[in-house]
Amino acid sequence: MENKVSDPSSKKFMMYSPHRKYETSIEDTIEPLELNEVTRSETMGLCLSLAQVQERYILFEEEPRVLILYASGSFGCLRIPSGDYVASVGSLEKVIRSYCILCDNEYKGDKDWIYTPLSVFKKRVRYKVKELSRIMPSSNMNLGIIAEIANEIKKEYYNYEAFIILHGTDTIGCTAPILSFMLENLKKTVIITSCLIPLSETRNDASNNLITALTIAGHYWIPEVCVLFGDGLYRGNRIIKDGTSALDLIKSPNFPPLANIESYFNIAWDSILYSNTKKPFNAFTSLESNLTSVSLFPFMSLETLNSVFVEGVKGNIYITLGVIIGTYGLGNFPSNRPDLLEVIKKAINDGVIVINVTQCIKGDVSDIYEGAVILSKIGVINGLDMTLKCALAKLSYLLGKGYPTEKIKKMMIKNLRGEITNPKEELLFTVHTHEFLVNSSEIVREFFPNTVKRNNLVPTLLNEAAALVLVVNEFIGKKRYDRETA
Repeated sequence: MENKVSDPSSKKFMMYSPHRKYETSIEDTIEPLELNEVTRSETMGLCLSLAQVQERYILFEEEPRVLILYASGSFGCLRIPSGDYVASVGSLEKVIRSYCILCDNEYKGDKDWIYTPLSVFKKRVRYKVKELSRIMPSSNMNLGIIAEIANEIKKEYYNYEAFIILHGTDTIGCTAPILSFMLENLKKTVIITSCLIPLSETRNDASNNLITALTIAGHYWIPEVCVLFGDGLYRGNRIIKDGTSALDLIKSPNFPPLANIESYFNIAWDSILYSNTKKPFNAFTSLESNLTSVSLFPFMSLETLNSVFVEGVKGNIYITLGVIIGTYGLGNFPSNRPDLLEVIKKAINDGVIVINVTQCIKGDVSDIYEGAVILSKIGVINGLDMTLKCALAKLSYLLGKGYPTEKIKKMMIKNLRGEITNPKEELLFTVHTHEFLVNSSEIVREFFPNTVKRNNLVPTLLNEAAALVLVVNEFIGKKRYDRETA
């Protein structure tokens, strides 16, 4: 059996709609616009129903390959007589093979693989389970273990269509944003999922999260680091954990889910990021760890804040290279505490990078009030709507790259992996917001009532229409395009 894996950025895909099935080639579709990726095709949707038809990219492989990396958490844990859960080597795969929804034991496939039952798309996902060097509680997570995950993906990148990482909930909000920056030029689906109740228990949330992750990873092309938990698929660098025992404890307060898991998969194709770079995939793992964070509180003493910076000094050189400050509301700092402000100002002048993020669960930092303005004036960087853990991950990544301070300051407010919502970013061209293509589709429907002829003509006509808009946009300085209409 051939061991070659399809590349989502170049191979064929099968696209399904509730009305018909057809094939398309990524290169054939995109070449007229000189782009090498798409989010999805809206051509059939525009012909049939602008509001209701959702096209879905399905990996063309009959049995797509997925690698599951067991890094931490309770997925494969077993209960011991004392009542505690412990993870043992090989226990996860044994439990998986006993689940009929995760393993079709009657299917006669390659014994080296585990096969899911046929999905609604009449496809099986075949996968392997690989445990990291040591399974541990996610509270023990560190940069070395996260780097091991990234390097495993790099090692197996061209052998699988997608990757699933099993991770504990305690530090999933740290690992996900770090991986989103570590994995450079990513063009494959990476899903981190977790659970509170292990697979070995009769009642659990692990089986649902795992089969959902396998279905998405094996059927849809979503080339981001995502987190799947409960009924949502989220951008990894946007999540927070807002509970300890609820089965919906993962939230994304400042960015909507990439998919809502209902009786069907409601995927937000407009939100998914697709890289158009021709650079090869890379796992960059040399992140900087000499960072810290501090949250303001009304009775903070000078000594307390001073210790964050001054105790990070050896001789005259700061050991702490960056500090994330959690401020009040819209990024406000107490304007009646010049002593605290002076500590921050001195550190910035000596080369420490300081980022301002809000302590609020939802919202962003904005220079509206004096408290935020005074921080901006002394050189504190606006963290916009990044979570504290995402800001730490991004700064760690940029410092690890060895960029000069001024470049890091500019890149912290630049969207690298969809981690911020920048109101200054120009709007992308999309069929959903441009009446030009909508009207074009309606005209075609009116003049070509024959469904077969219409289906053959619309992709070409809309492609030409999109190309025309691109030409017009060049005259007004807009060269960005969201790949929605190819």
